[in-house]
Amino acid sequence: MSMFLGVSEPDYRLFPGRQAQLHWLRHYLEAYRRMKNEEGDLQEEEVEDLYAQVNQFVLASHFFWGLWALIQHRFSDIDFNFGRYAVLRFNQYFETKAEVIPPQAMN
Repeated sequence: MSMFLGVSEPDYRLFPGRQAQLHWLRHYLEAYRRMKNEEGDLQEEEVEDLYAQVNQFVLASHFFWGLWALIQHRFSDIDFNFGRYAVLRFNQYFETKAEVIPPQAMN
């Protein structure tokens, strides 16, 4: 992720959007199918399912690093604004969650 976002100051606007991810995942699945010598056309549902799975891990990553930053904010002696970083990660978690998890799935 850091190759897209920057190292010292994350810029989540640089994270690949839905269309870029779907494009990449489609090529990935097509290559995987060729490697496994699978016949038949790739179904759009397969790409969408993988997109949903990948972005669930993106959510988990944001939540994990947000929690980690809160702990660091309380206990670390390192000169870094862990509180600000926690806010960045949790904000991105909630923004991503709204994009990748349909509202009816949260009921």
